[in-house]
Amino acid sequence: MAGNGLAKGLPAVALIVFVMLVVLLRMSPTTVPLSELTTASPSYTVRFIAIGDFGARNIPNNKQLEVAALLTNVSQSFHPLFIVSTGDQVYSSGITSDQDPLLQHVFEGVYTHKSLQIPWLVNIGNHDCLGDVPAMLAYARKSNKWHMPARYYTEEFSLTHERAKSDGSNVMRIIVLDTCDLVCGAAAINPRCETTMKVVVGGNKVQYKWLEQQLAKPAVWKIVVGHWPVFSFLGNGPTEELFDELLPMLRKYNVHLYLNGHDHNMQHVVSKATPLPHFVVSGAGGFPIHAELKPYALPRGLAQAELRHKEPDFGFVTVEASEAALQLQFVTLNNGPGYSFTIPRDAR
Repeated sequence: MAGNGLAKGLPAVALIVFVMLVVLLRMSPTTVPLSELTTASPSYTVRFIAIGDFGARNIPNNKQLEVAALLTNVSQSFHPLFIVSTGDQVYSSGITSDQDPLLQHVFEGVYTHKSLQIPWLVNIGNHDCLGDVPAMLAYARKSNKWHMPARYYTEEFSLTHERAKSDGSNVMRIIVLDTCDLVCGAAAINPRCETTMKVVVGGNKVQYKWLEQQLAKPAVWKIVVGHWPVFSFLGNGPTEELFDELLPMLRKYNVHLYLNGHDHNMQHVVSKATPLPHFVVSGAGGFPIHAELKPYALPRGLAQAELRHKEPDFGFVTVEASEAALQLQFVTLNNGPGYSFTIPRDAR
């Protein structure tokens, strides 16, 4: 019987050890810390793609497979180091266990190209927290792509050929929030909060304390990811539950970029009060588009914001970070690579 050529002639004990190593390598998800991932870019920029609200393959009129094809095409030339998910990985009510068939149907079985076999920084969306959130964490221990070490977490990436420095002088810090808790774990007045959501009542206070500690650390770039928007001119509209605590904290610590999903479209919004942060809605990964504000949306907070650009279309955002600037570009099904803007390092 034909066997592995490398194993021919090995002593019995060595052969057993060899086979065990092969099995372990095939079974175990990657254990390389995200901070040690390296970019192929010769100029040493860190590239990633932000996409959300994509796990909609089982929803009528969805475009998940079409967006996945576009994502594959772009990734082959853009070479992202990782993907940032802005939430709602699985519609309509999350997963029931870490063996839920939906994980294969709307995630593993969709994003199959080798260019997408990279870490996906998973973020809890409102549909996800209708399901089993601990199962989401458990699945991260099994999957090579699904990266979710906790309900909320921080990842750091070096912008140079050196490792990330403790003084933050070459660091891009990405902070992934659990906005289910921030929005629905408090007063829960948001119309999208449901009694069956798996939230930690009062957990918003603990998370805000943790967030301030993370934001206080120095970094070249500070990027915060949540599912619910702070400002949004389409779909569910702005999230007033985030105005009193999250928004002042983002401003106080000069966060450069807040990425979110929840609204199924693409938007670039800025605050009239301060130049930072920039707010980008990237929730157009496949669920049917929100082209207008919903009837129940509360647009009061939009008076303090300015809409720079909107696209009621399916797609995602590419982000390229260097020591000098963040460059963002919207990529949509109808327009391909289109609207773009730059955040300079000295923006304040």
